[in-house]
Amino acid sequence: MSKKIIAFHLLNNFTGSPKVLRSVIDCLSNEGYSIELYTNNSIGFLTGLENVNYHKNFYFRSNLKLITLFNFIFSQIYIFLKLIFSIRDSKNVIFYVNTILPFSAILFARLKGIKVITHVHEFEIKPKILNNFLFYIVNKFSSRIILVSKFLEINHKNINSKINVIHNKVDQIFEKESVSLEKVKAELFNILMLTSLRPYKGIQEYISLSKKIPDALFTLVLSESIDDVNKYFINIELPKNIKIFSKQDNVLPFYKRADLVVNLTRKDECIETFGLTILEAMFLGVPVIVPTVGGITELVDDGLNGYLIDSNDLDSLILKINDIKSDPVLWKKLSLNALNKSSEFSSNVFNSKIIQLVSSLDK
Repeated sequence: MSKKIIAFHLLNNFTGSPKVLRSVIDCLSNEGYSIELYTNNSIGFLTGLENVNYHKNFYFRSNLKLITLFNFIFSQIYIFLKLIFSIRDSKNVIFYVNTILPFSAILFARLKGIKVITHVHEFEIKPKILNNFLFYIVNKFSSRIILVSKFLEINHKNINSKINVIHNKVDQIFEKESVSLEKVKAELFNILMLTSLRPYKGIQEYISLSKKIPDALFTLVLSESIDDVNKYFINIELPKNIKIFSKQDNVLPFYKRADLVVNLTRKDECIETFGLTILEAMFLGVPVIVPTVGGITELVDDGLNGYLIDSNDLDSLILKINDIKSDPVLWKKLSLNALNKSSEFSSNVFNSKIIQLVSSLDK
């Protein structure tokens, strides 16, 4: 029986994909697997995990695309060479590749006959040639493929028996809070968004909303450092009713103070394949507004626990937010339905599917 999992994730930060991998590592570690992890040395959800043997990959992103591309290629060569010198006995090892990016680990696994699980969070990446190459490697050489939504299953480029849909889960602390917390609407309506500084994530739309709804509080929590946040907003005029925070170790207090959580990703530039921040909000009984396409729509029943509205439809967003803000009965209905919907995405469901999948290769 295999007892070693070697996991790979390029960029450790406070976004969804490393958070999901942390959940996988916790689950498998509790099942008695020893865990090794290849990731970069930045601070994020994969930092300081107990009983994990770390290997650095030196990957980082730059504002210059060519430098990021060079970095990416170098990191893959480095990982491949390090695996050559460190993997002596491949019989009792399973590779767990998080996102489609660490392709050299998949190729090494193929070369050595190691079974590999690839956890796919992406719909597509740019440039197109890299997207096609990475998905080819994943589809051709993975032993099993995990997709984070049914949307990805429908749109996946190579549907076959390797594929398993396993929706993401939240930290157990959110599940505990959902049991004990009876959500009470705050006096000043608080509209929360948690995202990154990427231009397609809807930050400009969020600022526009804050200007159009001056009697509400807008709280923006970003996954970047305070220096990056300050640099981004240095020449942007912000209204007084918006508060901006850099990356946080614990986002639970922000959800507790929120009355509404929004995702304003521009669907013509990026399609959300899941939406972990939306699920976290629902576990705390917070209504949500999300785009009209992608895996994120699998969390929201329009008009029941939230709404599906495009971020470019500012008028509809303003109208619906004002409706929720001014109607306590509507808000309470959405809140209770959000709690009920969240039960479909429990830790027990996630953990059992991960254990079952790994065990199927562990023979």
